[in-house]
Amino acid sequence: MLDQFGKVAIETLDIPLCMIATDICTANKVVLNEGPLHKAVMASVCLPGIFVPVEWDDMLLVDGVLCENVPVSPLREMGAEDVIAVDLTTNRKYKCPDDIIDVLTNTFDIGLNNMISQQLEDDQTVLIQPELTAYNKADTGKAENLIPEGYEAAMEVLE
Repeated sequence: MLDQFGKVAIETLDIPLCMIATDICTANKVVLNEGPLHKAVMASVCLPGIFVPVEWDDMLLVDGVLCENVPVSPLREMGAEDVIAVDLTTNRKYKCPDDIIDVLTNTFDIGLNNMISQQLEDDQTVLIQPELTAYNKADTGKAENLIPEGYEAAMEVLE
């Protein structure tokens, strides 16, 4: 990842940027707005149990999905008034589970749905949630099909 991002620090970027991670030792939300960009990206997408947590200062960081899946609050803290957010994880139709993996997937998705609803309850964020039930979260080979799905969802919300 260092090859793609180089030795860039988040705080030196032309456009303000922050990412969310979760300290797996304390369950605290960590806002990454300073430090090495490549390391912050790795931490913010580090799926627990799939990737090794990222060491950052005295913390072990994993994906921020556990604390704030649609990270709007840091944007508000940075002064953003108009926020358009895209949630690619929760707008799915559930099916009766066939096995324990389906039970765990539904459980995780239901928890995310509830968390996002509560986090954005009083927020004025424009939330775009494409309907992605037909897509397997682990199959990255269909990325080109997601663009029209996202476009349609955005047009519905923005009209």
